[in-house]
Amino acid sequence: RGGSIIMMIRATKLQAKLPNMTTATAAMRMHSPLTGTKRVAIIGAGVAGMQTVNQLNEIGFACTVFDQNSDVGGVWRENYAEFCLQVPYELYEFPGFPYTEQERTDKFPRGPAVQAYVQRFAEANGVYNNAKFSTKVTGVKSKPAGGWAVLHQRVDSKHEEQDDFDYCVVATGMYSKPHVPELPGRPRFQGQVMHSSAFTEASMAEGKKVLVVGGGKSAIDCAVVAGNYARSSTLLFRKAHWPVPRKLLDLVPFKWGTYSRFGHFMLTPHHDMGSIKAACHTLATPIKYAWWRIVETMFLFQFGLSGDRVPTTPID
Repeated sequence: RGGSIIMMIRATKLQAKLPNMTTATAAMRMHSPLTGTKRVAIIGAGVAGMQTVNQLNEIGFACTVFDQNSDVGGVWRENYAEFCLQVPYELYEFPGFPYTEQERTDKFPRGPAVQAYVQRFAEANGVYNNAKFSTKVTGVKSKPAGGWAVLHQRVDSKHEEQDDFDYCVVATGMYSKPHVPELPGRPRFQGQVMHSSAFTEASMAEGKKVLVVGGGKSAIDCAVVAGNYARSSTLLFRKAHWPVPRKLLDLVPFKWGTYSRFGHFMLTPHHDMGSIKAACHTLATPIKYAWWRIVETMFLFQFGLSGDRVPTTPID
């Protein structure tokens, strides 16, 4: 109906398609021996790109950042309505660059506050001094003599330019291009269909019947925000995921249980763990199994989960 909105919360596709490059959060390849100051192209000015600039600047590399948007921040620059951190701010900060007292007013800062923090980090580390914003990288070519040729153009221009670098780091992340699948019967739907990234104002749901498709954090956030303004807000998901509270049983901050030596020990052992540690994990398997079943029971009680809201996949 005309008074309805469907928001698609789906996995997104990596936008940058760069030939001869590894498609990864950050990929670097060396072609020439270290002689003099090395130039590095960093594609993407999100959190990963900013941290890469910081680390490479410290060891004397000359970095140039490319981003098709007008500023640093990546997903924090702009996103769905009322988005925020899902972990406490102290677990989401650049090493050696803590939030200021003024920035610590909210334990789980909203998007604009995190963006301001990222901008402050970029300013402090000279990112703005040598960055090409509103610039799209159209290709990366390996040079016969070593290094990389980076092809790029302004988003408001068709003129393509080339700059040469010794290294190239791809830090484009996963969320640069929204993916909205074509569904049977969609042409007959008279309401509005949008991706979560286009749901930038909560008032867009005012007085409407909203259906949010997806079961991850973005989907739940959008369903909750829409529910504060819409006639109704419904969450449609393929399978339920285990929710994690900010405080376990409303008493203990979840970071003490998940981001601790105890919490990590209770997880699946790492593949390259030594024989002694692996043996300890094997002996502790019954204890670990019992622990996670207790955690599941605790979450079922705390969130009041029942029916199809109970995940079928073990939490561990």
